[in-house]
Amino acid sequence: MTFDDVSRIALAWRGVEEGMSYGTPALRVRGKLLARLRGDGDTLVVKGVGPASARG
Repeated sequence: MTFDDVSRIALAWRGVEEGMSYGTPALRVRGKLLARLRGDGDTLVVKGVGPASARG
């Protein structure tokens, strides 16, 4: 799966937008980092949240 594949899926969700983080492509939800591609171009970093944070 590529970052483009992940982006296509995530951008179908409400509130997700494309951006940049540390000079690489990233996905954000309401301005907060959801996922980003690392500088090696091969590694996807996905933000984890605990149950309290997930409730919003």
